[in-house]
Amino acid sequence: MKLGFNLLLWTTHVTDEHWPIIEQLQATGYDGVEIPMFEGSLSHYEALGKRLAAAGIKSTGIGVMPGGGKHALSADKAERAAALDHIKWLIDCTAAIGGDVAAGPFHQPLGEFTGAGPTVDEIARCVEVHKAAAQYAATQGITLSVEPLNRFECYFLNTARQAADLVKKVAEPNYGYLYDTFHFNIEENSITDVIPATIKQISHVHISENNRGVPGAG
Repeated sequence: MKLGFNLLLWTTHVTDEHWPIIEQLQATGYDGVEIPMFEGSLSHYEALGKRLAAAGIKSTGIGVMPGGGKHALSADKAERAAALDHIKWLIDCTAAIGGDVAAGPFHQPLGEFTGAGPTVDEIARCVEVHKAAAQYAATQGITLSVEPLNRFECYFLNTARQAADLVKKVAEPNYGYLYDTFHFNIEENSITDVIPATIKQISHVHISENNRGVPGAG
């Protein structure tokens, strides 16, 4: 098992100015860092990847579905195609930093709601996009880990069971879901019972306190 620290605590875009933080995390004993990928060029992440590799620091890519015409659930084929292109960009950037996991809530734009739960058609569209993305990720040796969020941030994927069902539908060996204690503290009756129930579908884990603070301090 490898332990990393999510740099979203400090920034949404990692640059040279954040390197002292990365060095401090490594000195503390962390194996790696999670790099938010919300902007930037492939060359930017390639340069970052070389620096991480030279320092012996592992990495993971973290991304979202930004909206603005990029939407994996959309009935519009062009928006789904744009969503797939965006996930491929996340995969490429993750490969550039030397990561083997690209994770995050790349199923729907954050904070968008329809006033209803996910429909059968929306689930089918997401499966279509994510299956193609997982197949692309496999060519680069990368695992996709989709993240359920709490009901106040999204409507499509909130619980471990929903996430596990989506993973089963996508049915690609390098596609799983991200188990996050913060979101499941809100959504699940027991944040521990869902682990054995969906363990085969979990491919990445986020641990934080129920207030997103230091574990044990909430």
